[in-house]
Amino acid sequence: MNKILKYLLLAFLLFSAPSIFAQEKVDYLKFKKEHPDDNIIILNNEETIIISLKNGEFEIENNNIEHRLYLDENANLYSKESIGFSSHNKLVDISAKSCFLENGKYKCTKVKAFKTKDDLNGNIFHDDSKETEFFYPKLLEGSQTILEYNSSINDPKFISGFTFSSYVFTKRASYTIIADNNIELGFSFFNIDSSKISFSKEEKGGKTIYKWIGKDLDKLKHETGAPNIRFSLPHIIPRIKSYTYNGKTTKILGDLDDLFAWYASLIAESQTNEDNEYLKGVVDSIAKNSTTELEEVKNIYYWVQNHIKYIAFEAGMQGFIPEKAATVCEKRYGDCKGMSNIIHGMLDIANIKSHLTWIGTRSIPYKYEEVPTLAVDNHMITTYIADDGKYYFLDATDSYLPFGYPSSFIQGKEALLYIDSVSYEVKEVPVVSTENNSVLDSVYITIVNDSIKGSGQARLTGYYKARLTSKIADLDFKKKKDYITSYFSKGNNKFSIQKFEILNLTNKDQALIINYEFTLENYLTNNEDETYLNLFLEKTMSNDKILDDRENDIEYRFKSSITNKTVFHLPQAMQLVHLPQNTSSKNEKFGFDIIYHQEDDIISMEQNIYNNILILKKDDFEEWNKYIKNLNKAYRETVILKK
Repeated sequence: MNKILKYLLLAFLLFSAPSIFAQEKVDYLKFKKEHPDDNIIILNNEETIIISLKNGEFEIENNNIEHRLYLDENANLYSKESIGFSSHNKLVDISAKSCFLENGKYKCTKVKAFKTKDDLNGNIFHDDSKETEFFYPKLLEGSQTILEYNSSINDPKFISGFTFSSYVFTKRASYTIIADNNIELGFSFFNIDSSKISFSKEEKGGKTIYKWIGKDLDKLKHETGAPNIRFSLPHIIPRIKSYTYNGKTTKILGDLDDLFAWYASLIAESQTNEDNEYLKGVVDSIAKNSTTELEEVKNIYYWVQNHIKYIAFEAGMQGFIPEKAATVCEKRYGDCKGMSNIIHGMLDIANIKSHLTWIGTRSIPYKYEEVPTLAVDNHMITTYIADDGKYYFLDATDSYLPFGYPSSFIQGKEALLYIDSVSYEVKEVPVVSTENNSVLDSVYITIVNDSIKGSGQARLTGYYKARLTSKIADLDFKKKKDYITSYFSKGNNKFSIQKFEILNLTNKDQALIINYEFTLENYLTNNEDETYLNLFLEKTMSNDKILDDRENDIEYRFKSSITNKTVFHLPQAMQLVHLPQNTSSKNEKFGFDIIYHQEDDIISMEQNIYNNILILKKDDFEEWNKYIKNLNKAYRETVILKK
């Protein structure tokens, strides 16, 4: 198809939307009445991708239009806008304008100044992402903005997906792909409601036109602790499965075999183990101090954690190709791919087989078979398979993670293991059990002049240990004390730690132990000759009731077990009048039990809380709130003493 015909077709598709979206026709007051709680809505969001073959080479254009309406006086907060792009998706041209009401009619002003700069992502030290930034002029209540921009995609594997809605109400959204008939496409659909999103397909002029139109799409509710928006967002992920040229069919991303073949080609060069005397010396030294192969794997993993700093790099193909092990060693830093490759390279020097592994974090809801595209993963680790068949998923980007623990953000995810250049394995990463992520906080208290004086010992394992270690490892003494005081705060704001010591801070194979001494003033309640003592110095999860209007599930970083134990020495001048009853509330997913005990002048309370899930589903909210209600009821129970 010649260019004139192609652009006529594109123009027809882009501007065939209902006339309600012409800015002079927008009834601002009508929308404001329909959406009294919204400060902005999207009137129209369109994306059109044109995929053509020219002399056997792909030409891919991406065209976008976004039309917004601002419904309150805070419109100027949206004045700043930017469009991101990179070497894989280059911005070709951009235009924007804002339209404001004047004497009942809209008057439009075009944006004249566009500034392109590096897109500084806080999680990535360096990549080739850019953004073109601009400001909409004269944004007021009732204003509209219309943004149009076009980009080119240089590789057919880098076509991204389309989302029909977001945290903003969308009146209309359309997604169109126009592809030559000799190009086979595949699509993965997520959260698509056919009653609100329609589909059509037609052939015209040697091209196939796929079109989806969504109307009146409710906004998603932003809620703390919810799983990634992709789990509930209506969206489509397209892919080019294959194309035929001169009678020959070539596969692109037809299935997982194709994705793996491309991944394997990218790491081929980096898998060669260059001569590096320093690295060989390190491996030899580790081998001499290891009695088993598993111990040697662990010690190599710990060496990388301790000596290689994680810094993310995603410039161009650097976001997909690992740096060689020797290069990472010389630089003393690397991204997830580089850190994985140095572990893999060191194990190779030690004649221990391991596997570079692609994986998506828990923010990505896809499986490899259903979405065999670049959207399915965003991380790389190394996998070691022991003689007993156990898989060890090694991620050194977390410097404090104990050996044998996968990163918390890949638990339960599919991992794609490189076996050799033509074969792979998909293996699910296990979820670390509840008992392996534990906090045991035991305190021993006495009453001194109507105040509480005590000593405590906290024992943390698994992800609890790794998280706390990462927070305090590099702090000076004063900041450590402040952080520990806040972390173990009890009773009220009169809690203070006088002394503390930290054990096993750098020993990743042992529990982190923190011993501390504290005082707690104004905690006791006196009534004539009776004293009331609540042994729950720390009311874990007391504020975790779920609000009735919550719409999203709740995601937890890991399964967990928390034990709070209080041991009270009864003064000679007092006697026990009342000891609360034991209580519990348990099911397979979450629960607690509380046990009181008295022996002579020692009174103790032990509370065990467990959370055996990573996602709390909406169906479980009612049961959860009953559980929290029972927990708070137990927290109100007190020991009654009499002089």
